[in-house]
Amino acid sequence: DLDLPDPQETIRKVDALLAGEKISEKPTLKIENEEKLKNSDLTSVIANVMIGIGNKPYLRGEGPGLSWDEGVPMNFIEIGKWAWSPSRRNTSLTIQVYRNDEDPDTSGKFEVKPGEKFELTPKF
Repeated sequence: DLDLPDPQETIRKVDALLAGEKISEKPTLKIENEEKLKNSDLTSVIANVMIGIGNKPYLRGEGPGLSWDEGVPMNFIEIGKWAWSPSRRNTSLTIQVYRNDEDPDTSGKFEVKPGEKFELTPKF
């Protein structure tokens, strides 16, 4: 399990930083049933790629928050791992990864099913 951050919480923290406010941690809810976490309806895309210092993977495609004209940056998780989730949790996507929103992944486009944690290894 990747334990990805909630997109809304990330947006809240960024907004607070831009406004010059102190960031407070939102209380973490303890999940009693591990199956709830495994069966989450969160659609997410995980890119396993060593993209190089100063580079960032972007997603273009179809679905909430995506377009084919301009990409959205993926979030750094750890060295070699980047992730992105749409604002609507349980939705289908058509995606393609781009390096720095310029160079497309030569593997092409992918379909992501609602609620799927889709992992790929882009090739540039």
